[in-house]
Amino acid sequence: SIVMKNSRKSSSKLLTRLSLAMLFTFLSMGTQAQEKETTFKLLTPEMVAQGESFTGTVVEETEEGFIPLKEGSQIQVMGTVVSVGKQGKVEVPNCAEASGTFNLPATIVSIVGSPKVTNTTIVTNSATFIPINNASSTPIEIWDTPDIINQGELITVRGTHLDQLTQETLESVNGNNILLTEVSSSYFESQYLISSNLPEGDYRFSAKDTEGKVYRSEEICTRPVIEMQGPALKNVGQRGKITLTTNTDGVIILTGGLPIIDLYPTKDMVPLANGSYRIPVKAGKTLKIPFRARQVGQYTVTANMYSEDAIPEELLDETVSVDQTSIDTIYDEVNDETTISSQIEVISENGSPVDSSPIEGIVS
Repeated sequence: SIVMKNSRKSSSKLLTRLSLAMLFTFLSMGTQAQEKETTFKLLTPEMVAQGESFTGTVVEETEEGFIPLKEGSQIQVMGTVVSVGKQGKVEVPNCAEASGTFNLPATIVSIVGSPKVTNTTIVTNSATFIPINNASSTPIEIWDTPDIINQGELITVRGTHLDQLTQETLESVNGNNILLTEVSSSYFESQYLISSNLPEGDYRFSAKDTEGKVYRSEEICTRPVIEMQGPALKNVGQRGKITLTTNTDGVIILTGGLPIIDLYPTKDMVPLANGSYRIPVKAGKTLKIPFRARQVGQYTVTANMYSEDAIPEELLDETVSVDQTSIDTIYDEVNDETTISSQIEVISENGSPVDSSPIEGIVS
């Protein structure tokens, strides 16, 4: 059930956040078996206000990583040609006459210094256009910030009038403030890039309006502490265990090991198609991950942590379908609360029910 009071969000997350490593700096993509074609992406909010413009960032995915499209280039999005500004920023004009979820078709019109690159399709996400009433009388509010954050990632913040905020910052409870870089922004949702220098600890999102008034989130964002250790290898066939401990509840995506060691999954480790493992973790509880040495040498295992409802889509390899069988709405006049209940069944490709699968939803 979702409970809304005075149009605020419930304690449940309305949508998952996006995660993307190092948008404005080069990111090593590793050794590729074959050369990849250049791909362009338009990063935009998933929730926007019907009838209002919003901003996004156009990036080029190369073998060296993600870089912003050059200033002065042009793209066409939803039939309108717009110019690319600094750091790849674009403004998508008011172009939705109806509410609902729509794709954002976009193509390259021109790129500064690359006259041959035209009519190239840009990869985009869909956006949900939500009608708003009396927007001018609605205050600026911060509804939702991520539970777990990491350096070099995108975070998503949701609320109202977020496109009016500036000087967005992660404020540490210890006074160590990190300035955020805006990637996209709309009335309901904004995305920001965290720098590569984010100390472990607890933070609150804060920003200012045009008059200098400060707004802070009620929720705490945590960059978790992850401690992982493993023994040195002395012999081929050697068996051992990697120990992993965190200070926060969440989900670990564990990658690596090959070609030096083989990881042997425990009952809590869910294998993913890309060779990674998904592991639920509890604060202070030590995990022991068995392995066997294929070679003698130095091995690398990487652990990235996410909230249960915020795992990047590219890491969720299983295709599922959702069947909504019913929806009920009850309004409580005394408490001015509306409770919306919906029975939803998540089915895997083979037709069996899927447990513990996060669901995205929008209430408008």
